[in-house]
Amino acid sequence: MSLIRAVIRRAYLDKLYPIGALSKRQINGIKKLTGNIREYLAKHQIFAWLLRMLLTIAVAAIVWALIHWYNDYARVLTRAEAYFAQVGVELKRRNNLIPNLVVTARKYAFHEEEIFKHVSDAREMFIQAKGVEEKMEAAAKLDAALSRLLAVVEQYPDLKATQSIQDLIKELSNTENRIAEQKEKYNEVARMYNQLLTTFPTNILGRIYGFGQRMQYIGAENDLLKTPAVEFEWKEDCVDE
Repeated sequence: MSLIRAVIRRAYLDKLYPIGALSKRQINGIKKLTGNIREYLAKHQIFAWLLRMLLTIAVAAIVWALIHWYNDYARVLTRAEAYFAQVGVELKRRNNLIPNLVVTARKYAFHEEEIFKHVSDAREMFIQAKGVEEKMEAAAKLDAALSRLLAVVEQYPDLKATQSIQDLIKELSNTENRIAEQKEKYNEVARMYNQLLTTFPTNILGRIYGFGQRMQYIGAENDLLKTPAVEFEWKEDCVDE
């Protein structure tokens, strides 16, 4: 007998079979059936409650994951932008040291005018450059010119021995170390960002969120790897004439 038939029979039992007409065995059977029905309904109510609870937890977990991964992208981009801006600040600091170095070196190495002109041209190119790639390309050329200038300084002992030159070289060295440090930090964050873009499931979410471009790495010579990349806005006030 199905549960539905049993329920119907129990509902109309008194009409079909008056209590006095039922045997004790029949009454016990009816009670047992009624208990089974109640137990069945109770179990299924618990199952339904558990199912609703699991669905609620699953939805909450998905929402939390979406928010968490979005925040991961946003946090990495914010850190990368900060480190990239700091590279610009240090490049500006170095750029502002060069004129004093040139002026002092000219007093002793006046025969090296070609070197001085090369440094001045590279510095001017860096100042006039627009956009990230142009800035970094100009910075690389300025690196090369500055290396030639420092090589000239080494050739003139009297020039190298002056306190002003020693102070400038020390400050340049400290600045170069800070530039290298900020590059390393930026590249590490760029690696984290690109990893988010290439691993499941954050790669799918990255496209949904609009984070579809890989971040460029800054190389040891200020070069940017030629890949489609996220570009940060270069702060023009990072470089003063």
